Amino acid sequence: QADDVLLLSYSLEGLQIKLDILTRWCARNGLRISVPKSYTLAFGELPVHLLPICLYDQPLRLVQTTPYVGISVTTSTKNIFSSHRKAQASKARRVANATLALESYIGPIPPDIAASLYMARVDPHLTYGCVVDPDVSEYDLLELEKVQNTFARRSFRLPKRAAPLPLLMELAIWPLRYRRVTLTLKFLLYLLSTDASVPTAALTSILSLAKAGHPCWYTDLKHALAALPVPVALDHRVAPTIEGVNLLLAAVRSSLLRHLQVAITSRDKLEFWRATVFPSVGGASASLDDILTIRPYYRNSSVEQARHIVRVL
Repeated sequence: QADDVLLLSYSLEGLQIKLDILTRWCARNGLRISVPKSYTLAFGELPVHLLPICLYDQPLRLVQTTPYVGISVTTSTKNIFSSHRKAQASKARRVANATLALESYIGPIPPDIAASLYMARVDPHLTYGCVVDPDVSEYDLLELEKVQNTFARRSFRLPKRAAPLPLLMELAIWPLRYRRVTLTLKFLLYLLSTDASVPTAALTSILSLAKAGHPCWYTDLKHALAALPVPVALDHRVAPTIEGVNLLLAAVRSSLLRHLQVAITSRDKLEFWRATVFPSVGGASASLDDILTIRPYYRNSSVEQARHIVRVL
């Protein structure tokens, strides 16, 4: 078997008892736990005398970081998923560089193809694990956003000083912060609609913690929504419903629309772009789909011509 097993306890003694019970169960069922692949992690303040946890009379290693079901967990940082974010940013950067390097072999990549390649190859790395790790800290999101912004600039061969948001609009790609929080809300929809016992029990426990005012995944989601450029409110004391989460998803779309409108109308350098591409962007008729779409001038011109148009705009 190659399944990951996780045991949790508030005390060393409790963890050792649970581990002994697990080993006895494995013995009865013809299984054996791999000692070299087993670790212990300690969250919070460590005791002065830390007794080892033993498996088959062999002490287990105490580590600071280890992967669990594909996500790295760290005990030495405020955000236990910080090492996971760094690893995903590194993977996404390598994939993005390799993807754009295709131009050396096949010639310039059109913006619509670049956007499709981004969503297929880069976005999965930038969003992997976001449903369990809401973006509470802007600092923890920085490295991931850098990958997205660099991809947008390189798609049009623009320098580092070029503002990334208009380029993301040209590629019809959602800013990463909005993309990740939307996926998290959709995961909450799944938790509310599933009949599976474990996810349902986990959500019930989380909502109890949130209602009592304790930090948890649901309160982190509240902070992530409040940290959006145009904040979205979530009352963590009220139990979520499918209808309520759908309203939150609509509110996130409205928040993104307003954020893009402000970005377009408030920058002097985008005056020509605003007058030619988005003459009605600030009006009531403007929609998110109107702003985040591949422009017609990309389809009627060569890639180099399209890039020159973007540079002028």
